[in-house]
Amino acid sequence: MDWLGQIKLTLKGLNVERFINYALKKGIEFRSLKRDGSEMTISVDYNKYKKTIKMAKAFEIEKIEYTGLAGVCKFFLSHIGVIVGLVLGLAMLFFSLTRVWRIDVIGLERIDKQSIIEILNEMDYNIGSSNFHIDNKQIEDRLLEEFEDISMVSVIHEGCSIIISLKEKEYEVELDPTFQVPIIAGFDGIIESIDVVQGTPLVKVGDVVSKGDILIAPFTVDSEGNMIKMRAIGDVKASVYVKGSVTYKQGQERLVRSGNVQVLKSLKLFGTEFPSNKKVEYEYYEVEKTESNLSNNFLLPFKVIEERYYEMVKVVDNKTFEEQKDYLIKKSIYEAYENLDASFEVSEEQTDITEVEGTYFITTYLKVLTNIADYEGE
Repeated sequence: MDWLGQIKLTLKGLNVERFINYALKKGIEFRSLKRDGSEMTISVDYNKYKKTIKMAKAFEIEKIEYTGLAGVCKFFLSHIGVIVGLVLGLAMLFFSLTRVWRIDVIGLERIDKQSIIEILNEMDYNIGSSNFHIDNKQIEDRLLEEFEDISMVSVIHEGCSIIISLKEKEYEVELDPTFQVPIIAGFDGIIESIDVVQGTPLVKVGDVVSKGDILIAPFTVDSEGNMIKMRAIGDVKASVYVKGSVTYKQGQERLVRSGNVQVLKSLKLFGTEFPSNKKVEYEYYEVEKTESNLSNNFLLPFKVIEERYYEMVKVVDNKTFEEQKDYLIKKSIYEAYENLDASFEVSEEQTDITEVEGTYFITTYLKVLTNIADYEGE
């Protein structure tokens, strides 16, 4: 058997059997024979192909198939352009995956990012350089040596990216004693405690204050009655109330979710959003938006933005307040938490219900204890 494989061809014409007998006498071996009317399908070794074709010139050859290694060679030769393009594409992909295409520096305040990049360039770490021999420890030591303002640095090499996370040193600043800055209330609330380091308190525990009220004045009075100007420093903790409210009146029209939802997705790359061409199908709707990474590829950090549009329809409230009470309380609680700052920790929750001429006002108050001291002008 020829190691190159076989070639299958179909002959059409009269006296095919005579041709078969003649070919056998000439030393041609057929690997398979199949007769179908006036057609004969035969398989011969690749090295006997040309001789067989020459002997079968009196017949009509309708189909030729290559099998084995000959078939593989025939496929590659007939698709050489595609194969060359594929090989080149894979080579370019491999090349791109072995290069540095992104350098991120996180934690900068006073130090200029370009000065960090210049140090990396001196070390032959730059955009387009090989990422096979990146020494994270070497970069960390060099940056600590070059910049006195850096107290800590961490270098991560992941994929095609170098990510440098650093922390700058904190220095105590001596303030000009004539620099007068009062402490004001950052929120409405009830004063729970006052800790004055410098200045004169203008409120006491239990006072109700509004946002913007002065809590600690930027001066003090000495034993002789002289006013000494200074910067106010201190902490003022207060109970802050965050509320959420809803109203209800039997027979009034309101919007509720119908159960239909439309999802629109768009892509975001380097802060630029590529929105969907589709339009929102509903006249009234509520929208919820989420954002997630398409992949962990640092070279092209695509994000997927998903917007879920919930259809709202108008309905008339014919239920009594008692029938809707539990739902309305839950909704007011939800509204209160929506208004709550993420840094606040709730210590108490209270819901009040008031009725005025058939209209019900449901209000939920969330109590949080927080430092409301804020420096005016900063």
